[in-house]
Amino acid sequence: MRRSNVALLYLATLLASCSGSRSEPGDPVAAPLPTPTGKGILLLTTNQIRASSSALDRYVEAKMRRNFRVQVVTEDQYGGESAERGWPRAQRIRSWLQSHRADYSYLLVVGDAHPDHGDVPMITVWPRHEMPADLCGNAFVTDCRTCLTDGMYADLTGDWDLNRNGHPGETGLDDGPGGIDFQPELVVGRLPVYFGDGSEADRILEHTMEYMDQTKQQASYRRSVLLPAALFYVKGQALANSTAYATVDGASTAEWFLHNVLASRSSFSYTRMYEMEGIVPSTWPSDVALNEDNLAATWSQGYGVIFWMGHGLQREVGRVVWNADANSNGIPENTEMSSPLFLRSVTLERVTPGKPGFVVAVSCEVGNASNPYHLAQSALLNGAAIGVIGSSGVTPGDGTVYDKLDSPMDQEGFGATNAGIEVIKAILDGKPPAEGFASARVSLGTSGNAEAYAGKMMLNYFGDPTLTIDSSIDDVVFK
Repeated sequence: MRRSNVALLYLATLLASCSGSRSEPGDPVAAPLPTPTGKGILLLTTNQIRASSSALDRYVEAKMRRNFRVQVVTEDQYGGESAERGWPRAQRIRSWLQSHRADYSYLLVVGDAHPDHGDVPMITVWPRHEMPADLCGNAFVTDCRTCLTDGMYADLTGDWDLNRNGHPGETGLDDGPGGIDFQPELVVGRLPVYFGDGSEADRILEHTMEYMDQTKQQASYRRSVLLPAALFYVKGQALANSTAYATVDGASTAEWFLHNVLASRSSFSYTRMYEMEGIVPSTWPSDVALNEDNLAATWSQGYGVIFWMGHGLQREVGRVVWNADANSNGIPENTEMSSPLFLRSVTLERVTPGKPGFVVAVSCEVGNASNPYHLAQSALLNGAAIGVIGSSGVTPGDGTVYDKLDSPMDQEGFGATNAGIEVIKAILDGKPPAEGFASARVSLGTSGNAEAYAGKMMLNYFGDPTLTIDSSIDDVVFK
């Protein structure tokens, strides 16, 4: 069984210190930390982040005290020059993981995810490679053929560029025998850290350790679910290349979830935040009106799960409001519509830390880690969330008819909705959401088409992949 370099460091440190102070002659000496024997975690980062972080070693010890075996992995292990970035570094890292993953269950990536400049990059994949490049192009999303993924660090046995054309992750070309199968060899989570800034890692790690150290009483807030859900479209609304044929309300997904999932878990409470403004508000009952101020205040009360729905970009999520029918023609024309934001990266600075939950975001782009301070990173940095399922691209839907509460869940598609609900089921059952997500990648999206593959690749997990809704100070094995 392997023992990490960090474990050896702690054995020496603990022998020389007591309660954080240097030993003096005659002082009692702390007992060595026993060697953990439980599941293994590979903590993948860089020498720069490791050297500049003041919390990483304490985090490793906290996991070891919970009987996790931890190995910190940097360029010293996987090789390469410190200046190497992007795809070459991703390939080098993946090759090392393929050779060393057998003794480990989890991978925690701590670093910059940018696919070209990142020190521990995600990769750019092409699941929609047959789609016209400009089909969903606008000022913010110029090419929805591609997205970013950590999936290649989870599925380590297949060749993600099977046809060797330099475009990994192509549906129908890079899957099948010898290619991508989404079966996870490692359960992956990422702490997004930019510019080698150890202080960013420290902020997230400190929130993570505080979460792990809560007592059962302090963690009681986690038995509640927050459901902020906006309208996506209003019937008759002009879209880029068509017209909305029906009103699409995120609240319908929330109500389907309440009816089919939460109803059987009576120990959990919930708060609904739906659209209450405009000519066409939500038809579902709401506990609190959905807007930015209300969301910051309500979230601050503490929830174990936050399941939000709305149109997203990297740092914001918006509502759809038909303000007035100015010409009384019954058509929601562009001049009569508005898209007020109900969530921004800076909104999460207003959420009182100390009661973070797991976020499942049904929004495009909010996990697009190509730029700093995207919503997933902001949620972790500010202690509003302890884990986030977020999309790096234009997120597909699935075939579930959510406004019909008895509609069965679609298994052929893979979107943030059906995959997100499977993740939340895992959370409510006390399992790590990162594991629930890894399982959903295999069990859902059975059609194998480009949209299913796009969903499996662009949705990623941010946060410590071992945490659960029940994590607490009681998990400590070695006092």
